[in-house]
Amino acid sequence: MLGEFKNIPKKIRDSLAEEQKDERINIMVVLNLNLSLCHLKRGKPLEAIKHAKDAIELNPQECKAHYRLAQAFKANNDLDQAQEAFKEAIKIQPDNHQIRKEYKELTELKSSKERQWYSKMSGFLGSDKLKKIEQKDEQEEKLKYKIKRKCLNRPREEEEEEDFQAIVES
Repeated sequence: MLGEFKNIPKKIRDSLAEEQKDERINIMVVLNLNLSLCHLKRGKPLEAIKHAKDAIELNPQECKAHYRLAQAFKANNDLDQAQEAFKEAIKIQPDNHQIRKEYKELTELKSSKERQWYSKMSGFLGSDKLKKIEQKDEQEEKLKYKIKRKCLNRPREEEEEEDFQAIVES
């Protein structure tokens, strides 16, 4: 049905009165919002994002389109973009308690995930695993350098060590 409204012949589209043009756009917005919701319920957030963006393109002041976009981004685990879409929806309808509630839940979820990530990374940064990785990286760099020197026929080991230290420090 969306295709019928979207792809009407140019001749017919140009002959529509302003009121009819507005009604056509409103119908396409509603259809895109419904498709976005359907895709969300089916577990297809990328399709939901596409239709929500199409609705926003048709009517940037449609709060429900920004809300659907936020839900789709959240379902796709893209919390930063979901947060931005919620902010846009709140700008349009600042008194909407449902949107504000979901925005608050999203920020708490995002904060929780960031704390989990930080605790994992802080534990890793001081660990023996990181030291072993750094040692392997250094050994790999030395081997690469030795291979490079062999290819250039520069056998003097003293120069190799000096050159390697200069490369590592830079």
